Amino acid sequence: AEWPLRPGAFIGGTVYMFLIASLGFRRDVNFGVDERGYAKARLFMAFLSAISFIISMTASCVAWYQWVPFDPDSKSKLWNERDKGYNIHLVATAFEWVMALDLLAFLMTFSQELHIIQLQVVLSRLTEFTTGSQDYQRSLLKQIIL
Repeated sequence: AEWPLRPGAFIGGTVYMFLIASLGFRRDVNFGVDERGYAKARLFMAFLSAISFIISMTASCVAWYQWVPFDPDSKSKLWNERDKGYNIHLVATAFEWVMALDLLAFLMTFSQELHIIQLQVVLSRLTEFTTGSQDYQRSLLKQIIL
């Protein structure tokens, strides 16, 4: 049987959360927010993700080894509430959702820091750029870069 787990995204997300949380404690830049408070919250979220990952992967393995379809003749690979291991499968699924929502909440903690960033988009017709003088092209490039 095929192994049911694809933990790469969860591992990568959790490692990313720990990395960013640890960098938050070392950062000197102040974006007008409580940096230490956000760093502590992000570290808590990283630990929550790691614990959820361990519980989810453990429960998934146990459910997979216990899984016996209620109807062995069924070609469906979907879980049925009468299947053995179904309740453990629900625990694993619930903690996967905890990890996903935790990562979204983690990313939302950056909104206060990133709201000060402003982007300016300069649009120009391609014909003006390609047929214009070199001075015009340089001034347009300077506007785009700045």
